[in-house]
Amino acid sequence: MTQAHHAKPTSPVRKKKLEECEPLYREAIAGFTNLCGKYHPTTNSYVNEHARVLLDIGKPADAEHCMKE
Repeated sequence: MTQAHHAKPTSPVRKKKLEECEPLYREAIAGFTNLCGKYHPTTNSYVNEHARVLLDIGKPADAEHCMKE
C-alpha cells in the first residue's frame, strides 16, 4: 500500500497496488469484525480505508455499499 501513495494519482502503478490491497482490506475487516465487533474504532477505520481504496480504483458504488454494511 505504501507504494501506491508515492505514485501520482493517475499512475497505473498506483491503481495496480490499490487493486492488490483491496482484498486484503476485506479480509482485515472480516477479522476485526469477528474479533472486536462491527462498531469498534479499528474496524471502522479499516472500513473507511477500504471505501477510500474502492473510490480510488473507480468503484464508487462498491464504496457506498461498503460504508452501509
